[in-house]
Amino acid sequence: MDSTEDVPVADKMDRSSELFLVQTVFVVIAGVCLLVRGYIKCFIIKINSLDDYLLYGAMLVYVAYSGVVIDGCLNGATGRHPSLDISLEKAAHSLRSWYICMVLYPAITLAIRSSVCVLLFRLNSKRSYLWIIWINLVVTTIASIAFFFILVFQCSPPQYFWRQLYGDNGYCHEKLIVTYSAIVFIMSWLSLLLISLGIPGNLGAAQAAKKPDLPPTTLEVDLVFPRANETHQRTWPFPIVFAIHGAKSLWPYHLLFKWDLENIERTENNTRGDTVGDRGDFEDVGLSTRYTNGELPGDEDIFYYIASTDVIGEYRNTDFYIKWEAVLPANCSKGDEVPLTWQEEDEPVFYAPRGFGPAIKGFALFQVSDDAPMDITLDSCLSLEDTSFNNEERNTLRIGGTVTDSQCIFYDEENFRPEPNPCAVKADSALASRVTETMLARSGCKDVSWPDEVDGPCPIEKEDEPSGAEGRLVTRGVIILAGMLLGALQISSILG
Repeated sequence: MDSTEDVPVADKMDRSSELFLVQTVFVVIAGVCLLVRGYIKCFIIKINSLDDYLLYGAMLVYVAYSGVVIDGCLNGATGRHPSLDISLEKAAHSLRSWYICMVLYPAITLAIRSSVCVLLFRLNSKRSYLWIIWINLVVTTIASIAFFFILVFQCSPPQYFWRQLYGDNGYCHEKLIVTYSAIVFIMSWLSLLLISLGIPGNLGAAQAAKKPDLPPTTLEVDLVFPRANETHQRTWPFPIVFAIHGAKSLWPYHLLFKWDLENIERTENNTRGDTVGDRGDFEDVGLSTRYTNGELPGDEDIFYYIASTDVIGEYRNTDFYIKWEAVLPANCSKGDEVPLTWQEEDEPVFYAPRGFGPAIKGFALFQVSDDAPMDITLDSCLSLEDTSFNNEERNTLRIGGTVTDSQCIFYDEENFRPEPNPCAVKADSALASRVTETMLARSGCKDVSWPDEVDGPCPIEKEDEPSGAEGRLVTRGVIILAGMLLGALQISSILG
C-alpha cells in the first residue's frame, strides 16, 4: 500500500468518481433489462422458469456487489492511487470492499452460467449437446464452489486481508488471490456458444413443422400388442406396440409418452405382488428425447410405436401388467389439477392447468406361454373391452387448438373425452412385418426367423458396423473425457 512506483499523471491518480459512474451505469442497465424481462414473464406470459429465477438471484447478488463497490468509492479509497494521502481507515475499508466483491463474484457468475445452461437444455434436443451442457454445468459448479472457498480463505484468518494494515498477525497466500483466467472463460463459454450456434437451425426446422394454429385434434393411444387378457408367446425380445392417433398434428407440441411393464406374482392366497420389470418412452424408438418435436415423417396421422422388452423370459410366472401414459405439456393458464375455462377474445376456450395438461392413462393384464402363438395381426377391429383407464376415463383427449400467436394448446370443453376409434388401427401383415424387422434389429440377428429362431442377442460380426447404442457409448466416452479435461483445466487455472 505504500509503494509509489509507476505513479500516474496527476489527473489520473483519483479515478474513484469514474469507477462510481461506471458501476452505477452497469447496475442500472442490468436492472432495467431484468425488470423488463420480469414484467413480461410475470404479467404477460405469466410463466417463470428455472433460468428466470437464477437470473433474479444473480441480479440480487449483483446489486449487493455494486453497493459494495460504490461504498468503497464513496467511503473508502477504491479507485485512488496509493501515492495519494489516504488514511489507514479508508485503505482498510477499500480492501474489505475488494474482499467482499471477490467472494460474491463466483455466486454471480455461477447463477448466470447455470441460467444459460438451463435455457440451452430447453432449446436443444441432441443428446450429445445435452451431455456437453451437463458437463459444463457440473464442472462450472464445482469450479465456482472451489473458487469461492479459495477466495474466502486466501488469508488466515480471513479478516487479515484488510486488517493487515493495522499490523494484525496472519498471512495470505498471494498466488490464491486470482480471478477466473482466460482458460476458464474460453473452455466454458466457448463450448456453450458452439452449442448455441446450432440452435437456430434446430428451432427453424421445428418452427417450420409447426402450424400457425393447431386445428382441433383428437389424441388417442391404443395398446396394439400385447393385447389385454390374451396369452402370447414368450419371446426374446418381446414386442410392445402402441398406436398413437393424431400424432401428425401433435408431433411439434412435445408429446410425452411412457410405459411400464410389471410382472405379477400370485401367492397362495391369490393376492398379487408387483415386481418392476421394464419401462420405455420415445427414446426407445429412435427419438433423441422423451418428447416429440419437429415434423413426423410420412402422411399417416397414426404413429405406430414399436418397442421391445428383454425381461419377459426372466420370470417363471406368466402374468404381466402394462401401464402407459401420454400427456401434452401446457402452460396456458393458472389453475388446479382440473381444466378450467378462460376468456380469450370474448370466446370461451378450454385451457389446460399450468404445468401439464390432462393425461391419458391406461393399463392392461396379459399372459405369456412358451406354447402360445405370436400373432400381431387382427382380422377385426382392435378391442378396448379388456383395457382399463384411470378414473374410468377414455383413452382419448380432444385438443381444441392453440392459443392465438402461441404454441400453447387448449382442450375442447364440450367434447373433452371423445369416443375412441380403435377400428382405425391397422394391425395387418404390414405392421407384423415392421414388428419382425424391429425385433431382429434389436436382437442383432441376421438370416434367421423371429421369434422361432431367436432366444437371445446375437453376437455382432467383426465386419459389422457398430450399433447405434455402441456409437452413443463411444460418443459419451469422448464427451466425458473432454469434460474431465475441462475440469482439470479449470481447477489448474484456479490454483495456478
